[in-house]
Amino acid sequence: MLKTRYQNDQLIEMGIDEAGRGCLWGPMYAAAVIWAPEDEWTEEHREIAPQIKDSKKLSEKKRDYIATAIQSLALDYGVGSVSAQEIDQNGMSYANRLAFKRAIDASSVIPDRVIVDGTLTIEKEWIREKGITESLTIVDGDAKYIPIAAASILAKTAHDQWLKDYLETHGDLEEKYNLLSCKGYGTEKHRAGILQHGAEQEHRRLFLRKLLNQTCVIQDD
Repeated sequence: MLKTRYQNDQLIEMGIDEAGRGCLWGPMYAAAVIWAPEDEWTEEHREIAPQIKDSKKLSEKKRDYIATAIQSLALDYGVGSVSAQEIDQNGMSYANRLAFKRAIDASSVIPDRVIVDGTLTIEKEWIREKGITESLTIVDGDAKYIPIAAASILAKTAHDQWLKDYLETHGDLEEKYNLLSCKGYGTEKHRAGILQHGAEQEHRRLFLRKLLNQTCVIQDD
């Protein structure tokens, strides 16, 4: 089982992670989760905690099940997102931090400590303004700490649900880009679809230039 906390003290800890950072298409999501200390766990906590892990290591069905449990059992959580247009306009690092901050803002509890997966820090000025005492980045944090892994699961399920909802009213995009299978990532079929059909409104132009080394025409709905 992953560790419950970064440090065993009385501070309120919040884990943060994102999903969809490397996609060619659609928004990126982030989530923030406050998980109860182990001495406060119920039987439900003890049942679900060992199943919480990096979202990439879970099947879609299992991930959805655990996400529902996390939403029920977490002391608090929030989910935020940034659009493809915000990524294009501001760059990935800025957009990534913005998603983190929106996830924190979406929660109702201000934590004392935030532990963020990866190496991207949130601006110190913003952290101080929120009243957060400590902000740490942890490489592979979603493989080490329950709150970060839980955040990765909520971010991933929110990202994928947005995609499914979008395709319900834009059904032709699945045929063109194979989005249900690739979830917006740059698979061979997705790239082939871009080469054949061009890019549509939700494609990240910044990523298309960088990864495909070409200029694509953005098609409005």
